[in-house]
Amino acid sequence: MKNYISILLFVKLLFLSGCASAISPAREAYIQAKPHGWIELNVRDSSVPLLPIDSNNVKNEIRAPRCNIIMNINNENYLSEHVVAVGENAPFTIDTGFRVTVPEGSSNVKINYIGCKLVDDKITNHVSELVIIVKKGFVVPLTFDGVVLSAGEQIENHVVTLDSINTRLKNIESNIGN
Repeated sequence: MKNYISILLFVKLLFLSGCASAISPAREAYIQAKPHGWIELNVRDSSVPLLPIDSNNVKNEIRAPRCNIIMNINNENYLSEHVVAVGENAPFTIDTGFRVTVPEGSSNVKINYIGCKLVDDKITNHVSELVIIVKKGFVVPLTFDGVVLSAGEQIENHVVTLDSINTRLKNIESNIGN
């Protein structure tokens, strides 16, 4: 019986592993060519319970093999990923993060958290939304604890690029000549 359940879960995980998606590289390149910033989503849920399973009329509980998180920004799917709960005993913990490039301006961020929460002993989805303003060249840190989505203070993103290095070199050269 245990082997049957293990095999079934393994096959399901293999099937689901190809389902993760996000915005296409072409869409991301388009966003990066325009004024943009970033959203950094930190998922820190320390309350993932044992999940009920019913096999041959025998009730049992297991750790969630995979939970899913979907992030839509302005109704566009930016992230669809599997996240894994870890720990020896319930409640288990998910601690992971993602960074996405987004256009400058107002963004309605919607998180759909699937497979990690129970309501009345049934596995359920949880949805959380937040409207933020993304400034050009800034990172908006978002934290999702499994229930609440919140934003921290925006942080200027100091990315080193070839252009920024070239600008610095020109500044140094012009100062040497003076």
